[in-house]
Amino acid sequence: MTGTQMTDLHEFFDKFHNVMMKLKSLKISMMNVHIKIELKQTSKLISVVLKIHSLIEEIHVQLNSLKNAKKSVQLMNTTVNAAQSDTAVTGFNNNNQSNSV
Repeated sequence: MTGTQMTDLHEFFDKFHNVMMKLKSLKISMMNVHIKIELKQTSKLISVVLKIHSLIEEIHVQLNSLKNAKKSVQLMNTTVNAAQSDTAVTGFNNNNQSNSV
């Protein structure tokens, strides 16, 4: 059953039942089988948690890069606005000086 993907639930339980019967015929202790199943499930759980953790880290990296890009754009806009304001004030002062002469 290892590595087999089942789509039919009845087929899965039939195969599971057959495997259990083979184990009983070999007189394998069911306690050992349960322990191995639990260990396998635990190792799968740990790998899933680790994969989720790495995905969360990747999301944080992407979000931080977006925040930094947004800050850069805001800083550039602020600089452009300040430069435009300075140009407008300088132009206004030049016009006032020309009119007063």
